[in-house]
Amino acid sequence: MDTDETMRLDVFLSRVRLVMPRTSAKRACDNGIVWVNNRPAKPSTDVVVGDVVSVQFTNQDLTVKVTRLPGKSVAKKQADTHYTLIEDRASTNDQGSECAD
Repeated sequence: MDTDETMRLDVFLSRVRLVMPRTSAKRACDNGIVWVNNRPAKPSTDVVVGDVVSVQFTNQDLTVKVTRLPGKSVAKKQADTHYTLIEDRASTNDQGSECAD
């Protein structure tokens, strides 16, 4: 993909295997535990190269910088080549599961 292209946040999260499947990525966004560039993000938020994406799981806070957008599918071994890990720490978050209804 070109550097000026965008991708839906829920699609990005599932394709790079940060939150799988896509329905869980959508639910995580809907529950307010996913942020893009320090702002709460909806599933339809456009992600571009350079964006910082944070996910506050029940037991883990994960922050990554998007380095490239994936194509149709990404092999498990190559998933982490689409982002740079900024932070991965134990969470003090009390919001619950990323997939909670």
